[in-house]
Amino acid sequence: MHERTDAMLNGALIVIGAAAVIDNIVFHWLLGWHRVIEGVPDPEMFLLELGIVLIGIVLFSLGTWREYTARS
Repeated sequence: MHERTDAMLNGALIVIGAAAVIDNIVFHWLLGWHRVIEGVPDPEMFLLELGIVLIGIVLFSLGTWREYTARS
């Protein structure tokens, strides 16, 4: 890939991952403002939200690692 395309992909991975983690932790768990799917029992919802947080951590880590290796 081209250097500019790689940087854009890395940035997108970092931002999407960070947004998923921050949104779920702050708005769903700490403030309890909104749920992804209404009517789903809390234990199942917690597992879904935990999965989203884990995916966000993976995306953030992947984007950070790709950017780090591209710059070194």
